[in-house]
Amino acid sequence: MRLIGHPSRPPGRAVVAFVAALFALLAISSDLYLPALPSIRRDLGASDAQAQLTLSALIIGFALAQLAYGPLSDRFGRRPILLAGLAIFAAASIAAMLAPSIEALVAARFLQGMGACSATVMGRAIVRDLFDPARGARALAQIFFLLGLAPLFGPLLGGYLTVWFGWRAAFAVLLTAGVALWVASWRLLAETNRHLDPSATDLATLAANAGRIVTNGTFVGYAACFTFTYCGLFAFLSASAFVLIEVLGVAPERYGLWFMLAVSGNMSGAYICSRLTHRLSLRRLLAIGATVTSGGGLVMLALALGGVTHPLAIIAPVAAYLFGHAFTSPVCMAAAVGPFPKTAGLASALLGFIQLATGAVFGQVLMRLHDGTTRPLAAGVALFGCGVLAAYLLLVRRTRGGTLPSHSPKSADSP
Repeated sequence: MRLIGHPSRPPGRAVVAFVAALFALLAISSDLYLPALPSIRRDLGASDAQAQLTLSALIIGFALAQLAYGPLSDRFGRRPILLAGLAIFAAASIAAMLAPSIEALVAARFLQGMGACSATVMGRAIVRDLFDPARGARALAQIFFLLGLAPLFGPLLGGYLTVWFGWRAAFAVLLTAGVALWVASWRLLAETNRHLDPSATDLATLAANAGRIVTNGTFVGYAACFTFTYCGLFAFLSASAFVLIEVLGVAPERYGLWFMLAVSGNMSGAYICSRLTHRLSLRRLLAIGATVTSGGGLVMLALALGGVTHPLAIIAPVAAYLFGHAFTSPVCMAAAVGPFPKTAGLASALLGFIQLATGAVFGQVLMRLHDGTTRPLAAGVALFGCGVLAAYLLLVRRTRGGTLPSHSPKSADSP
């Protein structure tokens, strides 16, 4: 019997661990190869912006695929869509490992993003299928704590893989991870969608459902906070290897150690957030997250403008930013999708598309502004940290109730 998500078994730690593994696929796909970006640029004769495009291509493929995976999973179920996406990811990992040019690598990364997308979208939908919004936020905070292990060790492993075996070794590891997740999903996961909707992929129905979701006040407010907090994180992911390795002189194999220090903020934030979900409303948790992210970004900008060039001037403020990010993301993810139990796949897809497409666009903008200093990176993180706080104050705190989706106006799933 498939144990995860089976109707006869109440959701618990197995679901949390499984969804954390699904979420980790995108994290390791983006983080594992970060120390190799300068090597990729040199070996394939690419510019800084072209090398960074391998990360943006992953995110763009991920963002676009959500628009298909969400409604498809509402119609056919989470399990078959997850298995198909993981198969795409494995095939794309082989293509990336063998890529002869920067253009081929970018194309393979785009397909990797499309495949990895199934893991995150189905993970979010599975949480919504099995938990109410309040318990879902608690489960997601626990998931984000476990998820912190991937970026904690991913860049460190990636740095040594690059030094010992070259940049292609990272994609061999990603292939292994994709195959392992496919096998686990095939063997362990039961179907969690109890509301299969044959009309979910009908274009008229899809457009109507999407329109109701993106005009829902609860969705808009939490989606804005969710997007801004991710954009600040993506700014760091996009530029950190170039800034730390090439501007501040950090050795590639040491890059992961600095990255671990930054990610420790995310893990500690996720742990504390998971404990506070029993005591504080989602709105209060989001207020904490928004305040800390904006503070971390502003401190980084002040240090950069003051000419401080030690790696800690980047890493310490990012750790604070990620501490707040760990509060913001699970709350926004649960609250934004919460009003839509019957179209959770579509709501999850729209949330992720907005988040990732915006992050990919600004990642490219940031790299084109790269001037050999820490200032563009610091300005990007500060801008988006303040954006989280502004979105909370203007869109979330002013909504009716402002705490749980069940307190908001009629949801898109209502008749």
